[in-house]
Amino acid sequence: MAINWGDVPTWFGAIFAGAAAAGAIWTLASQRQQIGEQRTFIDEQITFMSDQRAFIERQSEVLALQESELVALADERAVAQARRVSMLAVMRVGPEELYAGIENHRCWEVTIANDSDEAIRDVNVRCDPYNADAVWDFTPGRTDDGNPRRVGAPVPVIGPGRKFSFFITPGVSTRIGNYPPVLTFTDANGRRWQMDQSGERLKLDQSA
Repeated sequence: MAINWGDVPTWFGAIFAGAAAAGAIWTLASQRQQIGEQRTFIDEQITFMSDQRAFIERQSEVLALQESELVALADERAVAQARRVSMLAVMRVGPEELYAGIENHRCWEVTIANDSDEAIRDVNVRCDPYNADAVWDFTPGRTDDGNPRRVGAPVPVIGPGRKFSFFITPGVSTRIGNYPPVLTFTDANGRRWQMDQSGERLKLDQSA
């Protein structure tokens, strides 16, 4: 049987066309697979990021709650210490000299006792605008001879269990009652407090 060579180009064209079509189909299928994999990867990343965001939000809530609890504990601790700092104001009258530096006229003797378990700092008593004329450390057993020890005002530190007396002579003796003594001190947490004769305590550092 004789071969019709005139159809050979047609055959080759058909073969190449089929191969090209097959290649295009394979390429399209491969691209679809890649797009599907990319979509799956993107979906997984979105899910991961969403989970991470949710985790971070939960952690933020936990940290905020812990911070709030710590602040509340610090406030409770500060108030508890301030309540154990007492102030007793007594008006003294001459004629004899009470202690060195205290003249023979009426004066305030303001005794500050720290019955808390921690020190208080920057302790001062004023009968505004008058400062203490003398301050004495009356804590038992704090001196070798057992006598009170004179210190300066304000007192840098009053430790646990210690007691100090501030003596103030505000002007004319007949007007001494017009200048009630006011105590100020800093607690162990660095917060500033004020106390009057009635024992009312006011936290001065409201932002602390």
